[in-house]
Parts: sequence; structure tokens; C-alpha cells
Amino acid sequence: GSGQDRLSFGAGMFNVIPGHGGPDDTSAEGRFEYRLGGRWYGIGPMVGVMANSDGAVFGYVSGYADLAYGPWILTPTVGVGAYSDGSSKDLGGVFQFGLSFEVAYAFENDTRLGLRWAHISNAGLHDRNPGVDSVLVTLSVPLGF
Repeated sequence: GSGQDRLSFGAGMFNVIPGHGGPDDTSAEGRFEYRLGGRWYGIGPMVGVMANSDGAVFGYVSGYADLAYGPWILTPTVGVGAYSDGSSKDLGGVFQFGLSFEVAYAFENDTRLGLRWAHISNAGLHDRNPGVDSVLVTLSVPLGF
């Protein structure tokens, strides 16, 4: 099936589980994503970027699915990307995997307000693999074209 393309914005905290393999510092995080509405067997592509207040940036491509129960939408995502730590947490290398789960409420105009947990790690591909977790409030808006 297909849906509308969407822009998604998130704001929250990066490194919400301090002491998990790195500095105990949390920082502010922002995300921007473009989710394409076309899907193949229910899986759609998206591209995104995460940045935090300590200068880290993570650019990624992912697959996502929207699982609806009434007005509630669960959106799991999985993808790969490139990470630069700036003065933030060292995740062991550039190549990283991203995984997230978002629960959102869809309003009548299909704008969604949600809460998202996100994890970034390298799955043991580099010598160090501390991983990092984030929690964000999200807003997703459909595009009319």
C-alpha cells in the first residue's frame, strides 16, 4: 500500500542512559526525516538526520512501517548511516545502525504527535560499541503532493 509522503520532526534528549559505555553527559537532540509514502509489502523508505547540542551528527537511510490501531500509530524503523561525534559520545566509528520505535496519535488531518525511543550502535563492527539511546517528542505532518 501507499500513503502520503511525510515530514517528521523530533526534539528530545541524546544519551538518556548515562554511563552506558561512555560519558555520562546527556545533550539536546533534534531530528528531521522525510518519509516516502510509497511502500513495498508495507515497508517504506525514509532519509533523516540527527544532530545534538554537542556537535554529533548522524545521517541515515531507513525502512519504516506504520502499524495502526484506531488513531494510534506504532512506527518501527531500522536503518544504516554515518555518525560524526563532534564533542559528543564516541560510538566507535563512522558506520552505525539505527533502530527506533515511535507511538503517535493521528489527528483527523493525519498530523501525528508522538513519543519515540531511538538507539544507535555499530553492532560490534568497530572495536568499541557503546551505543546510545534517545527519547524524543515527535511531530509528523503529511505532504499534500
